[in-house]
This record gives sequence, structure tokens and C-alpha cells, in this order.
Amino acid sequence: MTEISVSAGQRMDGVDPARLWAFVANPKNISDWAPVRAAGFIGTEVPGVGHTLFLHRRRGARNERAWRCRIQAWEAGHRVTCALETPGAATEQRLELTVGTHGTGDHPAASVRVAYRGDVPRLLAWFYRRRIAQLERRAIRRILGAMVPT
Repeated sequence: MTEISVSAGQRMDGVDPARLWAFVANPKNISDWAPVRAAGFIGTEVPGVGHTLFLHRRRGARNERAWRCRIQAWEAGHRVTCALETPGAATEQRLELTVGTHGTGDHPAASVRVAYRGDVPRLLAWFYRRRIAQLERRAIRRILGAMVPT
């Protein structure tokens, strides 16, 4: 096994960081930008440390096939880090989403960064790096599309 680390990010001028965080941190919106078809969690309040999100690659998939994203760190308005548990994977994987604040008053700006770190089979590391980078760039594009300045 070898550890890989992949990240993608983008600065968005004219976007309110609070609006960006509200979009990316809401479990109901995860399937709008992440490479999953459906997402959910048990509970009624906004997720926080200790909560587990259930991510499905296909609509109507059984829960035992869901990826589990166990939240390990939560800085409201700024960062969430979770341990990603996927069926059949015995390695530790970590996903981090960060929202940054830039600009001032009349000229707000925000940035978003998605980072992945995990152990993968050494012979497939190049493939995993490339595929995860593609998925992260697509997630950033979807977030940008949802954050068209109003």
C-alpha cells in the first residue's frame, strides 16, 4: 500500500463565504456537487463531530453498500474533516472540505478546497490519483455552478 494525497481548490469572487458554506455543508446538497447520487444522515440537527453521513453511489442502493463519512472535525463556516469508510476497503481514507474567506465588505470572495488522503494499492496509485483528481475538479465545477453570484 502507498499513501496518496490529492486536492483541488478554487477562489470565487463575488461569493459570500457563509452562502458557500451553507451549500457545501448541508447534507441535502451533497449529491448536487459530490460524486454521489444520494446522501443522508441520522438526526435532525446540522451534522457535527461524531455524526455519520451515508453516501450512495446509486439511487436506491441498500444502506449496507453505502459509503460512511464519519465526521471527525467540524469548524462551522470553515472546515469539515471526515473518515471515509467504503465497502471492501480496509484502508483509512480521509476527506477534508475547506471554505476560505477573502475580500472585504462590498467585494466578498470565498474559496473552496477539497482534499483526499488515503492508502491505495501501490500498483494502482497512479490510477487512483488521476481518478480522484478528476472527481475533485468536477466537484469544484459543480460548486462554482451553484454559486453563480446573485
